[in-house]
Amino acid sequence: NRQGEYCGVLLFEQNHPQAKANVSPQALRDLLDQNLPQFSPLINNHALITAAKAEPGTLPSFRYIDDSLAPHGDRLVLLGDAAHTVKPYFGLGVQTGLEDVIILADALKNYTYGYQALSAFDQYQRPQAKALVELSRGLDRPGFLGFITFVLPLLLDTILSKFAPRIFSTNTIAMMQKINLDFVQVQRIKRRDRFLQFILFTFVTFLLTKIIATIFTAPIKASIALCFFCHAF
Repeated sequence: NRQGEYCGVLLFEQNHPQAKANVSPQALRDLLDQNLPQFSPLINNHALITAAKAEPGTLPSFRYIDDSLAPHGDRLVLLGDAAHTVKPYFGLGVQTGLEDVIILADALKNYTYGYQALSAFDQYQRPQAKALVELSRGLDRPGFLGFITFVLPLLLDTILSKFAPRIFSTNTIAMMQKINLDFVQVQRIKRRDRFLQFILFTFVTFLLTKIIATIFTAPIKASIALCFFCHAF
């Protein structure tokens, strides 16, 4: 702020020794000195002790408003985290909140009455909020499920989009940063990509199975033919 004060958030795993209230201020200082040496000097002892005593919070789960974003006619509209919560990755929270403001401003310019503008905003942005949250969920699942829904698709999209850019699109994160695509369009394109990838790998698996079967059965057939040939003589 204007007084030169900073606000920061420390993210810990659930079982981390520092992820609880009333931890040792010195242990917290040591952790900051070791991992964030550029920021540790900016945190005075009073702020450090306050942080060490504080109860840990949790990041919000991915949620969206499945009802109207303008539930009271022209008197109320839901924007940003009130309409769609995502974790603070890739700046999605701030960016989508600002996007809501821009789209609402355009709606207010294009319609005479407030309730018409909010209705138009709701009809466009509610599907966007749902698509945004559903895409975000796929980027943040833990463990092996996270590998299946995030890491593996990221690798496949990157590889296939280079070899066949006219068929396969780039990865989800890159697509979400394109200003000419909204979240509904990104979700639709990625669903198409997943379907095409499934067809491709089903065909490749079938082809490899046939090749392997041919390789292993050919010597057996040759041996049988040789046995019949020897028996004939």
